[in-house]
Amino acid sequence: MAREVARVMVPDATNRAALAVVRSLGRRGCDVVSGGPTRWCLGAASSFAREFFPDPDPQSDPAGFVDAV
Repeated sequence: MAREVARVMVPDATNRAALAVVRSLGRRGCDVVSGGPTRWCLGAASSFAREFFPDPDPQSDPAGFVDAV
């Protein structure tokens, strides 16, 4: 039986902690989707981030962040 690949979203991947999460999940075989204000935020720049989705800064636009996620 084939193992299913977990698809995991890491929102607001703008700091080193989020980058560590993206890398850790990617090393374990997860399909990581990284979010942030720009495509070039830390978590999205990782080779383990398969996709990117734009999400607003949760501190300056909490409602927009919730809508995006």
